[in-house]
Amino acid sequence: MLLNNFFFIDAIEHETGFIKAVIHINEQHEILKGHFPTQPIVPGVCMLEMLREVLEHALACRLQMQTSQVIKFLSMFLPTQNKEAEFVIQYVQNEQGNYVIDASLLHNTIVYMKCKAAFAIKL
Repeated sequence: MLLNNFFFIDAIEHETGFIKAVIHINEQHEILKGHFPTQPIVPGVCMLEMLREVLEHALACRLQMQTSQVIKFLSMFLPTQNKEAEFVIQYVQNEQGNYVIDASLLHNTIVYMKCKAAFAIKL
């Protein structure tokens, strides 16, 4: 888990079908020392894990990504320049009970990641 270690949720809004979470990165975390020592960049796989953990936090259930239609990393997330960002997530629950999401991780006009995927509840 990266929540409350690599990243922290500063504020969260959750209405049916919509989640907005303001997060910040622990810029001293070991992950950033290896990725990369002279210019730390939040790894794409960490952005996806943070998305899953924000969803779990807001929906109060454990989730696993089942399928993805789109995963795009559009800008480098450099915590030394800006350690804050926000997830904006729209979701619906389909007939199979999966959460189908359309999400972005961004800061102001900079979009770090976009993701369209389906997450299943883990029992």
